Amino acid sequence: MISIRSSPPPCWLLHLLAIASATMLAALVLSGHHLATFLLNDAEMTRLAVYASGSALGFFSLSLGGIEGLAVGALPMPPLWPGALHIALEASSVNPVDWKLLGLPPSLLGLSLPHVIGMDLVGRVVRAQNSSRGFRAGDRVWCLTDIATGSWASVVAFDEARVAKAPLVPGVTPAELASLPAVGLTMYQALKSGGAVNGSVV
Repeated sequence: MISIRSSPPPCWLLHLLAIASATMLAALVLSGHHLATFLLNDAEMTRLAVYASGSALGFFSLSLGGIEGLAVGALPMPPLWPGALHIALEASSVNPVDWKLLGLPPSLLGLSLPHVIGMDLVGRVVRAQNSSRGFRAGDRVWCLTDIATGSWASVVAFDEARVAKAPLVPGVTPAELASLPAVGLTMYQALKSGGAVNGSVV
């Protein structure tokens, strides 16, 4: 899988932990940004480090239909609305839907361009707009976004109804937490559909 994290000063690091998607790897190379290498499990992997001077940094598609339209760059700070949160990205992950979306025309999905991709997110609340659920700046949260609003940006805005406080599990990193929302809900749906009950072995 690929895990993504950001840290101040604005710097995005995409750590390729295993080559799970040659499509996404090719997209990183085509983005044309600074590439560095590091060793993991005796295999040479790729690390993409991107530095931004703007208020937000995003990994987005300029023209859905292929990886050629992917780019990394500065984005406007997303607006807030009542019940919305500004969240600073700490980690995200790559799911099959992320690269499958690149093969579809934006008109089919009703998306506007540039479109920020990514669905899983772990981050810190930096601003809450009239939160009714008690979110405060500094809270670590996680969420699964919808297709229309991606998570691969240094600062994102989501309705608090889609967000929950991230579990505090000793020894579990934000990158590990970020690998759970989409696949975790998929697994849960599969268990429910299969009739699994508490205590059953599957």
